[in-house]
Amino acid sequence: MSSPPAPDQVAASPVPARLVTAPHRALLTRGPDGRQFGLSPGRSVAVEGLPAQVLPLVDRLRAPAVAVEWVAEATERGVPPEYAAALLGGLVERGVLVDAEIGPRTAARRAAARVRVCGEGPLAAGVALGLARAGIGAVEVAARGHVESADVGCGGLRSADIGRPRSVAATEAVERLGLGTNTGPAPSGRRPDLVVLTDAVVPDPAVVAALRAEGVDHLPVFVRDGAGVVGPLVLVERSPCLGCVERWRAQRDPAWPRIAAQLAGRSGSAEPEAVVASAALGAAQVLVLVDGRVRPPSLGASLELDPHTARLVRRPWTAHPGCPCGWARRTAVPRPRVPRAANRARATGEMRRTRCAVAPEGETIME
Repeated sequence: MSSPPAPDQVAASPVPARLVTAPHRALLTRGPDGRQFGLSPGRSVAVEGLPAQVLPLVDRLRAPAVAVEWVAEATERGVPPEYAAALLGGLVERGVLVDAEIGPRTAARRAAARVRVCGEGPLAAGVALGLARAGIGAVEVAARGHVESADVGCGGLRSADIGRPRSVAATEAVERLGLGTNTGPAPSGRRPDLVVLTDAVVPDPAVVAALRAEGVDHLPVFVRDGAGVVGPLVLVERSPCLGCVERWRAQRDPAWPRIAAQLAGRSGSAEPEAVVASAALGAAQVLVLVDGRVRPPSLGASLELDPHTARLVRRPWTAHPGCPCGWARRTAVPRPRVPRAANRARATGEMRRTRCAVAPEGETIME
């Protein structure tokens, strides 16, 4: 690892007051004077030529440490304070040391969150169980119908649950985790932070309209043609809505409204492994939103996952100018004025470019 510029003092550097090795990063010995953080190409960091005095201190970074005290102890061991501070700063810059308070803050955010999962298939229980296991404090399962054989194995549902009300069986599966998750209905006046709409290939328009009217953010998670789809995540009045998606589809395919009417509220199907993978991806997107550290990849986009081909496609959706949500008008960028003759001459080209820019033709492949 190249040496970063040495700060005059730890307090003047970007080093957090308390730091620790990033979650899930192994700290390994490379040799008598080397250490390695992590394993993934492009993310792991190797540090060679470390002074013998500092090696035990580096190893102790598996647990939280106070940066000033760490540098002070290194100095007592004969390591120049500038070197010790620069070492910490370099590891923080490369993402292998992080603020030790992130973990407790994340846990607190998750514990305070309330998520409602609505669906009529195996994904409802799968997403709910994943959220509860990750520490979401309140997970309300509002699943319809009864447990079927296709539900078994996803979300802790068992063969003994077949025929039981899906909502009851999924709630009991969450409670069996023994994590103290609140599975009851929200108190009066307390709306969920997010509603996950699972299983239905086309969510019920009445449900979607009610969520939008109440200002409740929502995320679709479903399977179709044997593959999973997560998103787009809708932050009401802050992102394109599901109505925008439907209008783009209808604009591209005039038969789509007729097809959508047949699919509304109808669950898709996939192999069990695809259902489990889709539930995990859906739960992960909820957690990214709740944690609040980065922009969820599903915000304004559908994530299409085929576990059999190991292919993940991110398909962006933009606001539709004809949607009553009005998001397109709020985010429109004024077009520069051009002479009328030039505008007429370029009209066709501009129309094509605009259509390609706003219609969800493009895709980002993550492999």
